[in-house]
Amino acid sequence: MDFLNLLIAILISVPAINVYTHGTHITVMHVMGTTIGINTMLLLAVAFDVMKDTCRSLEPYRLRIVRATWLVNVIFSRRGPGHAGK
Repeated sequence: MDFLNLLIAILISVPAINVYTHGTHITVMHVMGTTIGINTMLLLAVAFDVMKDTCRSLEPYRLRIVRATWLVNVIFSRRGPGHAGK
């Protein structure tokens, strides 16, 4: 699935192909999946940054947070943000 997503991303960036796919479901799917993934990572980063300064110490949970971060990144890199639960 990763290869297909990468292939679609490369193909829709070629102007000669983009002329035909622009405004279709192919482009919308790619953009929405990317936007959801980027926004999720930004929200998580801000949440952890705020928690670091305002909440109790996250040090006891550091290993769990690092493992969860790696797990999310592996899932997103293998299947994409739109397919994480499928």
